Amino acid sequence: MLDVVLLGLTGLSLVTAAFAIALMLGLLVRVKRLEESGMRAPTFGLEIGDPAPREAIEASLGTQAPALVEGPSLWFFASGGCEACQDLIGNMNAQRTELPTEGVLMVLPKPADIDALRSDAQFAAEWIVDSNDTLRTAFQALATPMGFVVRDGEIADRELGPNIERMLRVVRSQRAQ
Repeated sequence: MLDVVLLGLTGLSLVTAAFAIALMLGLLVRVKRLEESGMRAPTFGLEIGDPAPREAIEASLGTQAPALVEGPSLWFFASGGCEACQDLIGNMNAQRTELPTEGVLMVLPKPADIDALRSDAQFAAEWIVDSNDTLRTAFQALATPMGFVVRDGEIADRELGPNIERMLRVVRSQRAQ
């Protein structure tokens, strides 16, 4: 009897694995077809090389906008109840000597989120409430934390998650020029 149960569970595991592989292959085929048709595969956030969302930045930040669009500027989209956003703050604290003193923006959806994260921050940043999601929508930051480097009017780098080291290298390379 036990042999029959084990054989059944093994068979079920094989069927489940085959189904998962079929789903992944189907997804890969769909993405390939999108790319072949000239459409982009769905992603989180603007892509490297895309123009910075100048109009949204101007609408949200007014006279600061030209300097932020030309950059380099670092944009971080976060939210208060996000554990990975807390990790982002920790990483930024650890790298605070590498962060620029200007052009670091923390964009959050509500004032309470700013209060939750700013209390742990040990770095200079402009904290922005994006209550109507103007900036989040323009940058297509659909998940948090999401970071972007903007320079020369375009997206120079982006990162989904709390890691910022690569973005800091991009900023440093721009400042050295």
